[in-house]
Amino acid sequence: MVSFGFNAEIEEHTRSRDCSVYRMKDGDGVMTCYHVMPGVDVIYNDFHMERGSARYDSHGKRVLSIDHCREGRIEWEHKDGTFCYLGERDLQASGKTDHVDSYGFPTRHYHGITVNYYIDECREGLKKFGFRYDIDMEELFDKFCRNKDSFIVRSDESIQHIFSELYVVPDEIRMDYLKLKVMELLLFLCTLDISGYTSERPYFSRSQVAKIKDIEAYIRENMGTDCKLACLSEKFGISMTAMKSCFKGIYGMSIYAYIKNYRMNTAAEMLRNSEESITDIAFNVGYLNPSKFSSAFKSQFGCSPMEYKKANRS
Repeated sequence: MVSFGFNAEIEEHTRSRDCSVYRMKDGDGVMTCYHVMPGVDVIYNDFHMERGSARYDSHGKRVLSIDHCREGRIEWEHKDGTFCYLGERDLQASGKTDHVDSYGFPTRHYHGITVNYYIDECREGLKKFGFRYDIDMEELFDKFCRNKDSFIVRSDESIQHIFSELYVVPDEIRMDYLKLKVMELLLFLCTLDISGYTSERPYFSRSQVAKIKDIEAYIRENMGTDCKLACLSEKFGISMTAMKSCFKGIYGMSIYAYIKNYRMNTAAEMLRNSEESITDIAFNVGYLNPSKFSSAFKSQFGCSPMEYKKANRS
């Protein structure tokens, strides 16, 4: 069973025999933890915030922790000061020994699932399934956690099949279904060939991350101006190559795609909630030409700004 009892930022909200719900004291974050069988927890994570803190207290026991991101992005800081990121449809396997307590959500939203297998405690429960294939938890732990704490698989279709069904489980069959799915996940991990993934190093230094986050804040604060990449690179003292690579690693998209996405989402909010004209809204989000703004808006939302405004105003 996972424990958040020593973390001042998290409190247990409700508890039943099979489920515990934890809430962030400072921020909009909920973790719903199902105790599927002895030594196996499935945690549904839903965060709408920028930073958080949570400590997995395994009481000295080894844990193979599997994280899957459904929406948004999550940032983990490692003890050596580097950062890694999990984006939509990505999976991470780790022993939770190298992460510090702090984590972030670059897009201010994260929805995903964590499956924790406590190596020694879960053995008896797994034996009851009677599979012909022998699941060796020691071997599985070494496979993913011996040489490094964090192992990431990017958007594998077979992974999506396993996790997509976990997000839509009817309550009346949830516990029995979760038992089947955690076994399916183990079998998948046992047979996964990791040789093709070992060369990836999705880590960025603290100084790189700080500069990119300053760039992202500058983009948001200067949404109405034309942010040239060369100017951003010079202003924040980071090479063009590193800036492009790190920005996409943190936010999951290129700088230009981020700028467009942020402008369009801001415009959509203004169309819903303000009385400004479409021409003024276009200017406020950096478009001097209303027709170009309308084309960009339609490419993202599938309708013109006027159609969107009519459909979303009471």
